[in-house]
Amino acid sequence: MTIDAIILTFTKDLFYYGLTQRTIQTLRNRNKNLDFNLIVVEGNTEAHKQGYVYNNTHTLVLAEKFNYNRFLNHGLSHCKNKYILICNNDLIFHESSVENLINHMEKYDVWSACPQEPNWHAVHFDTSELSKEFIAGHRIMHEVTGWCICMRNEIIRKMGSFDEQFDYYYQDNDYAMFLKTNGIDHHLVNNSTVSHELSQSEILLDRDIHELSAELKKKFENKWEKYLN
Repeated sequence: MTIDAIILTFTKDLFYYGLTQRTIQTLRNRNKNLDFNLIVVEGNTEAHKQGYVYNNTHTLVLAEKFNYNRFLNHGLSHCKNKYILICNNDLIFHESSVENLINHMEKYDVWSACPQEPNWHAVHFDTSELSKEFIAGHRIMHEVTGWCICMRNEIIRKMGSFDEQFDYYYQDNDYAMFLKTNGIDHHLVNNSTVSHELSQSEILLDRDIHELSAELKKKFENKWEKYLN
């Protein structure tokens, strides 16, 4: 089976190049029973000139201000397979992580799922919950973790595209609310694990993060007002 995988990155320097390369290599090397149509959406137009090249990928170089959902939509336009994996550039995939995720989604015919992050989820769930096959729900930073989401392509056909008014924060909230209000189940799959280097992607921002978060919170609340009250 071939999986579409989108990785958003801004290859500022060798450190960030190494992060993204590690994400790509662990994705491929630890899921050898899958093939990947790997789409790297690059926000640094100078990266190629500096020798930061991602081999055997479809790399889209965008000469525009970073907008998470807009960059993601560019990547989605190159997806063609049943499953789409959306990845941060600061992940370490564990053995068979995506294979187990896809097998679970096939078994339960679920359209949206996330892998467990052992350190993060150990804080947010107790041991008995994490020993289950999966945990169903739509809670942000619990069942829905935006650093790695796998979805069926039917979601994109139903949704159309990701809402580009959410240019960094609240895009995960918006996605989860779309799932919830459309009756689409989402699972946290406990035998699929990745490690996440938290907050490394914030280098992409060029505005005060607290101001940005407050603005996007208001946009989110306005959009989904009738479901939040």
